[in-house]
Amino acid sequence: MSVRCGTATYTFLWNDGATTEDRSGLAAGTYTVTVTDANGCSAQATFNVTEPPCTISLSVTGTDALCHGDANGTIDLTVSGAQGSVSFLWNDGATTEDRTGLTAGTYTVTVTDQGGCQATISFTVNQPAVLGMTGVVNNVSITGGSDGSIDVTVSGGTAPYSFLWNDGATTEDRTGLSAGTYTVTVTDANGCSAQATFNVAEPPCVCDPPVVLGVDSICGNQALVCWTSVECAVSYILRWNVNGGPWIYETISTSSEDTTCTNFTNVPGNVNVIEVAAVCANGDTSVFSTPFVHVGYPINCSPPTNLTSSSITSNSAVLSWTANPAAIKYQVWYKNTVTGVKTTVKTSATSITLTGLSSNTKYSWKVKSQCEFCGYKAWGPYSGKKNFTTLPLRTGESVESNEAVLRVYPNPANSYLMVELFTGSALSSDFTMEIKDMLGRTVYSETGSTEDGSIYRVINRINEFPDGTYMLLISTNGTQYRQQVVIGNEQ
Repeated sequence: MSVRCGTATYTFLWNDGATTEDRSGLAAGTYTVTVTDANGCSAQATFNVTEPPCTISLSVTGTDALCHGDANGTIDLTVSGAQGSVSFLWNDGATTEDRTGLTAGTYTVTVTDQGGCQATISFTVNQPAVLGMTGVVNNVSITGGSDGSIDVTVSGGTAPYSFLWNDGATTEDRTGLSAGTYTVTVTDANGCSAQATFNVAEPPCVCDPPVVLGVDSICGNQALVCWTSVECAVSYILRWNVNGGPWIYETISTSSEDTTCTNFTNVPGNVNVIEVAAVCANGDTSVFSTPFVHVGYPINCSPPTNLTSSSITSNSAVLSWTANPAAIKYQVWYKNTVTGVKTTVKTSATSITLTGLSSNTKYSWKVKSQCEFCGYKAWGPYSGKKNFTTLPLRTGESVESNEAVLRVYPNPANSYLMVELFTGSALSSDFTMEIKDMLGRTVYSETGSTEDGSIYRVINRINEFPDGTYMLLISTNGTQYRQQVVIGNEQ
């Protein structure tokens, strides 16, 4: 402030009591000063000190709590137009600008800047409704049944929902259930989960005896027996006897039908008594049903006759027989009496050609018939055994395996044995060659490598082996080749 005129010195008196000529550190307002000079003359002046207007403004964004009751909501506050530093005061006492870990509710903040300007804003953190489930249970209609169901309704949370039951099912609703306790966990889109347990009940088990309805058909040596099913049965025990003889027992699995049936086979052509009892889910076994009596009518599925072997070579034979008029198929059983290997072959013809046989080897064979009675097929007994012997190999005759060829000559041999093997492969590989007697004892052995997949060997001093029948074995590249060899004068 500057003073003109008057007589120095001057004194000053401001309306707020200050006595200095100049002022600093003033707030906005009206300031009046009176100046008095040395002669007591005075003058007065008024000054207005102004301040900038408040321009502080607030904006806010945030996220809701994921699950009901969670404390994971957030608020992001943005301040603009403030003068200098700012301070924050929330309605729950917090003093930070942004907020995390919030439960559901309304949050209000007052922001004050350095100029004393204030602004207030509110934000509401929401939460989903409580995730829960209700269910309608339909119990199993019969004991041991599986027609129960659960209809689940989900409320609250955030869709979509996924489901996991304690038996591994992942559908919301369930059908085809047996009695039991079923627990389901539902998970919503935010990962919130809830669990509910439902009990599917069934009627109590009454283990009544079945009622035998009778024999629906009797044919040949079989009888089809049917009875009423017991609701809570897990199996049935059938028993029958012939003319008052000892009981014969058989256990039959349950059926989902109202009537359970089973075939009795090999029923003799006599008066038979049949009774049925139920084994129930509660561990009880019913008494046996009222006896049912029927008569069997056996039909003979006899074996074929006139078994004959013909056209015998060193590795094949033709087997034939006279047909059984009731047969629809035959099964031929034959056995290599040297190796003990048994083979069965089925045919609808009355003859069969066997190939791939071992030379100079005795085979035994037999045949049985399969017959059909009222749609039921059954095998009869085997015929008596017959025998035939394959011819020995002639000089130069070969035994083939796929593309491989094995030649062993002379056979029979009494001084040396020539062995030629062509494996059909151009690759060389290691081999082992053995000669074993009929007791499986090794009398000769050597190892080596094939030449372009072939072996040429002369085995001398064969006459030092006891006369008899031997088996030549060559193993190479995962395959074994066999040929029967006769040493000495045996033919």
